[in-house]
Amino acid sequence: MGHVRKVPSKRQAVVDDDTKLNLLLALEENPITPARQLARDSNLNHKTVLKILKYEKKRTYKMQAVQELLEDDPDRRVEFCDLLMTCIDQNQLSLEWIVFSDEATFTINGAHLFLNSGCDADVLQMSIYRAVSGEPSHENSKILTTKS
Repeated sequence: MGHVRKVPSKRQAVVDDDTKLNLLLALEENPITPARQLARDSNLNHKTVLKILKYEKKRTYKMQAVQELLEDDPDRRVEFCDLLMTCIDQNQLSLEWIVFSDEATFTINGAHLFLNSGCDADVLQMSIYRAVSGEPSHENSKILTTKS
């Protein structure tokens, strides 16, 4: 005759109210603390922390880098493109001298991270102006004035 092994039941983790309160207070102090960090700090299992957060209707979010678009951004972009096209049409600027990159990273609050970007858009626009007008070049305008 065969025997059927009893499947162990999934027990609810026993967490006292003080531990839950400390966990929620730590989350209130620093809302971007990852759930795994909260688990390490409170000596709890990661899944237990997630269950507590779910029970308290708190959500965990992964931070995503986005660019905040301001109201006057389209106008500035069009102005920049017009300036660039005018310089190219007048043979004052060659496309071979410009490095285009979309590697700039912006945070959710609009702060610009200079991780992979060569320079800020305003600096680039001023650099083009200086390169065309023959003024002393700015450090970031080397992209525009030197041909590789």
